[in-house]
Amino acid sequence: MSRVRKSSVAVEKLNEKTGKVLLSDNATRWNSTYRMTERILLVRDALSEVLTVQKIDTLLVSEWTRLTEMCDPLQPFAVQTDKLQTNSQSISYILPALMELEYHLQYCSAPRSVTTVMLDHLRSRFQSITNPAGNGFNPFPAASCLLDPTVASILLTGRRNRMRKSLRMRSWLN
Repeated sequence: MSRVRKSSVAVEKLNEKTGKVLLSDNATRWNSTYRMTERILLVRDALSEVLTVQKIDTLLVSEWTRLTEMCDPLQPFAVQTDKLQTNSQSISYILPALMELEYHLQYCSAPRSVTTVMLDHLRSRFQSITNPAGNGFNPFPAASCLLDPTVASILLTGRRNRMRKSLRMRSWLN
C-alpha cells in the first residue's frame, strides 16, 4: 500500500472515488494499525480499481482475508485506547478495559492462532496489575475499581458474572 501513497496519481484517483486516502501505520499509536486496516477494507473496491489502472499489483485474496481477520480482534483495542487516553478517565477504568479486551479475545470470531497470541501478550504485559499471585503485583488499580462507585457497581453486579468467571484475572475482584 505504500506504493499507492507514494503515487500522487493513485492517491488523487482514490480520493476522487471515495473521498478518502489511505492511512499509515505508525509506531507511537499502535491503534493506527487498526485504523489503517479499517480504511483499506473500507475502500477495497475503489483501491483495487485504482491499482489495476495504475498497473500496481493488488492484494491477493489471502491477503484481503488476513486483513479482514485482523480487524475483528483489533477493533476493541482501538475503542479502549480512545477511551483511556482522554483526560476524564481514572485508573479505575484500566481493569474493566482489560477485562473487556480479554473477554473479547476469548470469544471473537477471529482465528484462534491470532487471538491466542494476543491474549498471551495481553496477560503477560499487564500481569503486574491483573495477577495478585504474581511477583510485583500492584493492588492500586484493583483497589481503585472497588473505591470508584461508578465502576464497582458495574463490576459487582450480575451482568458481569459470566465475564468475570471466564477471565483469568477474576481473582483480583473475588
